[in-house]
Amino acid sequence: MLDENVMIWAMAGGHVENYQRVDDDDEGAFELVSAIWSKGHRIAMSEELRSKCHHHGIRLQQSGVSVTVPMLKFITVGVWFPHLAEYVTEPPEAGQLDAFPWKDRYLAHLALATGAALVTEDGGVHDAAAEGNLGFEVLRIREAIERARTSA
Repeated sequence: MLDENVMIWAMAGGHVENYQRVDDDDEGAFELVSAIWSKGHRIAMSEELRSKCHHHGIRLQQSGVSVTVPMLKFITVGVWFPHLAEYVTEPPEAGQLDAFPWKDRYLAHLALATGAALVTEDGGVHDAAAEGNLGFEVLRIREAIERARTSA
């Protein structure tokens, strides 16, 4: 599963100016989604994540950023690529998330519910993952690209 910023970077296809990013992660995010699609993997999605990404996609378009249409449709509608999305509406209860950043807790619930790895560049999330077993993997974009390319 991809965090909100990774989705935003993928929608903008490497043309994001006003969103936090690290190195070339905005280009890497689009590359990651392409690798996921080409291998037929699914992206875990919750209504909260979809809603946030839809909001940011609209803001990107309104600011003049050329948003990649397939990615925007995938994120905001989901029905365009139903075999690639896994929608989860009810997050599980999780007591092991004390070190996880509160604002990103919904992502942890989604990762736990789906068994998916969370792809993010958020330092606070990586710090929480380093502190103990969250019950799911946390990967950086480049790690996820390599995994998506090499897995069946």
